Amino acid sequence: PRRSAYHHGDLREALLDAAGAILREAGPEALTLREAARRVGVTHRALYRHFRSKEELLAVMAAKGYAELLAQARAELAAEARRPEDRLLTIARVYLRYAVADPARYALMSGARLNADGRFPELEAQVLEGINLLNAELEATAPGVTGTAIRDAGLTLWAAMHGVADQLNQGRIRVKPERLDGYSRVLLAPVVRGLAETLRGA
Repeated sequence: PRRSAYHHGDLREALLDAAGAILREAGPEALTLREAARRVGVTHRALYRHFRSKEELLAVMAAKGYAELLAQARAELAAEARRPEDRLLTIARVYLRYAVADPARYALMSGARLNADGRFPELEAQVLEGINLLNAELEATAPGVTGTAIRDAGLTLWAAMHGVADQLNQGRIRVKPERLDGYSRVLLAPVVRGLAETLRGA
């Protein structure tokens, strides 16, 4: 399609879709603004109206990934009425499921920090939302405990989820898709239980 065939928002989404396809096919190294524009059928100059650099495109893609992950987590938590530890395991289950379903996007989200210099506040806001969601559920396991204890527990649980996700995506842990939810509980329930007990003793 020629550039005139796109409305402003349509072109932006089309470029993000094309970039996502490149990311899945060949990784971030193969992703260029010119290639994304070529796949959509516009000149690279049209792309610069939406993304000033490859880094900005990657940051927007990562932010979109975090938004999708958060939406999935909130949807499952809304149906989860059990004890706080089970809610934390729900987050872990959703996290691993997302990582395995879209490993290229997950690698972008969990790799080198794209917003280290503060240029992409949209991405930072999504990351902060994820941290706040996890911390709120951790606080529910030990009401009254806040501050560094919650922060450190959140980092520990995230590191555990991230480690399992990486091992799954590298093929070092092999689990059939239909067994992934149950296996996430097997691996991470002891971590969640230990963190909850530690927080209650803080």
